[in-house]
Amino acid sequence: MQNRKFRKVTEREWVGGVCAGLAYFVGAPVWIVRLVWAMAMVYFGVGGFLYLCLWFFLPAWESTPKDYDEVTGD
Repeated sequence: MQNRKFRKVTEREWVGGVCAGLAYFVGAPVWIVRLVWAMAMVYFGVGGFLYLCLWFFLPAWESTPKDYDEVTGD
C-alpha cells in the first residue's frame, strides 16, 4: 500500500465524505466501502456513531487527490 492519508474526500461525498476517504486510504472501490459500512450499520448496529465522529473530527483533503479515481475506481 502506498503512503496515503486517511482523510475525508468531500468533493466525492454522499453524506460526509468518510467512506470516500476510507476507500482511498485502503485502495478499495467506494461502492464496496459504502456497502460494507451500510451493512454494518443495519446488521450489527455499529457504524452510525463512528461515522458521525469521523465526519466531525476527521480532517478533509483540500481538493480530491489526483490519483483518487485510479485508486478507487470511481
